[in-house]
Amino acid sequence: LSKVTRMFYTSFFHLRLLRSIFRHFILFSFFLVIFFEYSAFCIAKSPAPEKNTFYMAINRPEGTPLYQWTKLIYTEVFRRLEMKLLVDYYPLKRASVQANKGEVDGEPARIYSYANSYQNLIRIEEPVFSLDVVAYAVNPDIPALNNWSSLKNSEYTVEFPYGMKICEKGLANVLPAHQILSTQNSIQGLERLITKRTDLYIDDLNSTTPIIENEKYGFKNAFINTLGNDEI
Repeated sequence: LSKVTRMFYTSFFHLRLLRSIFRHFILFSFFLVIFFEYSAFCIAKSPAPEKNTFYMAINRPEGTPLYQWTKLIYTEVFRRLEMKLLVDYYPLKRASVQANKGEVDGEPARIYSYANSYQNLIRIEEPVFSLDVVAYAVNPDIPALNNWSSLKNSEYTVEFPYGMKICEKGLANVLPAHQILSTQNSIQGLERLITKRTDLYIDDLNSTTPIIENEKYGFKNAFINTLGNDEI
């Protein structure tokens, strides 16, 4: 069984593509909020913090690989466009709200169908990178998962980061609402898992690995079993 599931996001720039991107003035790999001052479709119009500045909400905390990688790539992209990039961390759900309202100009690392839920955001079609989504358990008796359907008719309490759309959709199709919980961050989710307040915790590997391997959080020596899920 696969240990992880590869999920593609519209939020990645390969460095060798940047010259072409700049030449054709194409900015792809993030959800861009477009403001039309006289458009009936505009919910909110917020001025940029500075002239020629793009304000991006990143939905992983500063210091995580995703935050660092996104900031590095987009800083170079906007530099070539003679623009300044400002980035800030927002939890997943808050990032969605802020972007849809126009409080920030865009956000990276969202699933393909994300724009279907937030009509003021424009999906840039080019995928930007992939993330591995994994399910964790501390109970060794919980079997490996083949897909979302593996959870159907189970009695597991499952938690995931609040606002993570792939989990919201997948779990809602196989579990009743009272078995589904959400957490504000990965640290809290892992803490609740090892104290057995939940049976499973689902998150992306990019977010959880640095936390588990960092001794200050106390997870490194904890028994955390990684379960696979092929359809996430």
